[in-house]
Amino acid sequence: MKKLFLTGEPDLLASVIISINGFKIPISELIVDQQTAHTKVMKNLALDVLYFVHGTITKIVRLPRVWYFNMNEDNYYFTLVVFERYFKYFTFKDDELIGHPSLVMGKLKQNKFNEGRANAKEGTEIIIKPNDYLEFLD
Repeated sequence: MKKLFLTGEPDLLASVIISINGFKIPISELIVDQQTAHTKVMKNLALDVLYFVHGTITKIVRLPRVWYFNMNEDNYYFTLVVFERYFKYFTFKDDELIGHPSLVMGKLKQNKFNEGRANAKEGTEIIIKPNDYLEFLD
């Protein structure tokens, strides 16, 4: 997917059609930037399929049971999430991730963790598992 993303012209990407659960979808609908992915989720337009989202990780929070990799914007959060059971399969170090343009694969989900709190921002997340779910674009 990385090679197709980096070398494909927009017209070529739009002409590649894949069939998922009986629906025919142009691959260009599934390769999106983090803002487009966030907008799809907030407007309930995201399909229940794997998306390929490109962006740059700006912050990492590693807790004992979950890791968060943020691709923040001023008005919303976009977070990659790795749960403890996948730690052994996701082996990138922080300096390999922060500041590097990346393409990540996963299902989009609305993050409602901060809902109702003061200064809460809207959020979107993708749960990722092994290293194979993330490719560097630089």
